[in-house]
Amino acid sequence: MYSLHEQYVDMASGFHVIELRDERGHRHLIQIAIGLDCCPACGAVHPKDNLEALDPAAAIAGVNEALNTSQRQMLTYAGKHGLRVR
Repeated sequence: MYSLHEQYVDMASGFHVIELRDERGHRHLIQIAIGLDCCPACGAVHPKDNLEALDPAAAIAGVNEALNTSQRQMLTYAGKHGLRVR
């Protein structure tokens, strides 16, 4: 099952990076933009002003639940059809 492995703020990209891993070493990254936005036409920078509304814990829980449900379904499928799991 997937669980939180590590998280950090990448100052170069402006993302809160959250890495989830399962017991097989499979990784999934969640990236929440917390840095700046810019105009696609001229590149003018606009600092974000909604950081209080972001909920990393809810994002982790939601993605974890979806990944773990999918993983359980694949294991059930493999078991039903006698398939090897890698």
